[in-house]
Amino acid sequence: MALVGTPDRAHLWLISRTAALPTDIVKNYLAVAKSQGFDLDELITPRQSGQIVPDAAFAD
Repeated sequence: MALVGTPDRAHLWLISRTAALPTDIVKNYLAVAKSQGFDLDELITPRQSGQIVPDAAFAD
């Protein structure tokens, strides 16, 4: 898992290789982001299906 943001604090991503993230860990990461000046009021949390896309889906 990684927390990635832009220097101007306009964009923030919490990225992971897994679809489900432990709530307590997410809260800790977001607390760090907030302490560094990121505005979390408009944070979008997409729903992840966990579906694995086969390699053939990327073939030409």
